[in-house]
Amino acid sequence: MFELKKLSADALDAAREKASQYRLLNHPFLAESICRDILELNPDDQEALVILCLTLCDLFGVEGGATVRAAMDVVEQLEGDYDRTYYAGIVAERMAFSSLRRGGMAAGQVAYDWFVKAMGHFDDAADILSLIHISEPTRLQ
Repeated sequence: MFELKKLSADALDAAREKASQYRLLNHPFLAESICRDILELNPDDQEALVILCLTLCDLFGVEGGATVRAAMDVVEQLEGDYDRTYYAGIVAERMAFSSLRRGGMAAGQVAYDWFVKAMGHFDDAADILSLIHISEPTRLQ
C-alpha cells in the first residue's frame, strides 16, 4: 500500500484555490478532502474553514454527506463573533433548502423552522457588524 503525501506549507494558497474550484464544480467530497489536508497543516486557517463549512453545507441531504453538527463544529472554530454568527446562519439556511429538496410530509414546516433560525443568526450578525462599524469605523473601509 502506498502512503499519501502531506501538503506542504508552500502549497496552501494553491490548495485553497483548488478546494474552491472543486466546490464550485460540484465536487464537494474532493473540496472537503483538500480543506481537511490544509487544516491538518494549519488548523486555524480561516479561509479553509469557511470553504469547508460551505462544502459541508453542499453535502446536506447527500448520501454519506455532512450533518448540521459537522458544519457547526467548523463554524465554532471561526475567529470573531460576526463570522461565527453569519456562518451559523448559512448552515441553517442551507439546511432549510436541503429539507425542501428532500420533501416529505413535514418538509415545509422543517424548512420554515430552519429559515427562522437562519434569519435570527443573520439579524445577530448584522447587529455585530453595526457595533464593529460604530466602534472601529476605519476597520471596514
